[in-house]
Amino acid sequence: GATHRTVFKLTDIMNQKLKMMLFILFEATLVSSELSPTSACLMKKELFHEDTQTCFPPLERGPCKEGGWLVLGTGSGIGVLGTGSGIGVCRPQFVCKPGERPVLDPTGGAVCGCAEGQERYVGSCETLYSQSVCGEGEVLLPDNLSIGQQTCAREFSCKKTKNCPAFKTTKTQLAGGGGRRK
Repeated sequence: GATHRTVFKLTDIMNQKLKMMLFILFEATLVSSELSPTSACLMKKELFHEDTQTCFPPLERGPCKEGGWLVLGTGSGIGVLGTGSGIGVCRPQFVCKPGERPVLDPTGGAVCGCAEGQERYVGSCETLYSQSVCGEGEVLLPDNLSIGQQTCAREFSCKKTKNCPAFKTTKTQLAGGGGRRK
């Protein structure tokens, strides 16, 4: 009686879960099969090399000859990124000056740029949100830093920390565990 109904209900639940898992698997397969090869590569943070029809990490040799590396192409790729969107091309490697590293140029190729968390300020890469090259009691901040706003900074400057409410708020949140530290 009751045991038979419990087993039946468990079987029903297991069948429902199995159907749900198969549906999710089918949907994931359908979505991934609809992606272009370029988009599939971009999803893996790689570039699509047309000659080999293969994905490769950017700024590595990949399919390129000795002394070359794969960079973002400037051709008319398909996608929302604009020109070269996800198409990798081989170009000669280069070495950046100390404190810089090669980064992909969104318009195609690669350029020397600053490491993550740094920006070019007065001709060199400087660490943001730190004293860096600023004077005592100052911090290098985006000019348009404001509380509750997520905007892309165009310029950076040294600001006195005692006169910057956004910096004080962020520092308090980080100290209280309300944010991540790097």
